[in-house]
Amino acid sequence: MSLADKSNRVDQRAQPSGVPGAPRLGGSGHAPGSDAEVLELHGRLIELEPDAAKRAAALGIPPAVEAAWSDGRMLPVLRAKTKAIRSTIATLEHARSKG
Repeated sequence: MSLADKSNRVDQRAQPSGVPGAPRLGGSGHAPGSDAEVLELHGRLIELEPDAAKRAAALGIPPAVEAAWSDGRMLPVLRAKTKAIRSTIATLEHARSKG
């Protein structure tokens, strides 16, 4: 039996061949945000909390991961922690404004 004899069982909602697909919203392997944006957020976090060990503890990550971010490595993990970084920055800024 040749492939021509088999029925086409392709999902009709699938992206047609040769047509560029729209970016997927989730499950694409990339967290939202650009590297520049998350590096800027990380820089702000460093300004607010200079102690790397305290930053790592606040984000719930190993100190080695925080050190890698400071060296510009492990950016996918950094992007994945964007929400936690923003939350930690907000907490630190709030504490700074009160004290």
